[in-house]
Amino acid sequence: MSNTLSVSVVTPVFNEEEIIESAVKTNLLLLQQFECDFEILIVNDGSTDKSAEIVDKHFSDRPEI
Repeated sequence: MSNTLSVSVVTPVFNEEEIIESAVKTNLLLLQQFECDFEILIVNDGSTDKSAEIVDKHFSDRPEI
């Protein structure tokens, strides 16, 4: 059995283009302070704004997102 802590953060999103980038960056900064494996799941619930595009543009190189 592994003693490594794994954390999943689920972030529901609906038309959050104005705050999604800073929200994800804040989660990353907090989670990186701990010695654990983590993932951030962005759940886009039918947004009609650019929320999904912003996440793709800024975080596509981060496999944990």
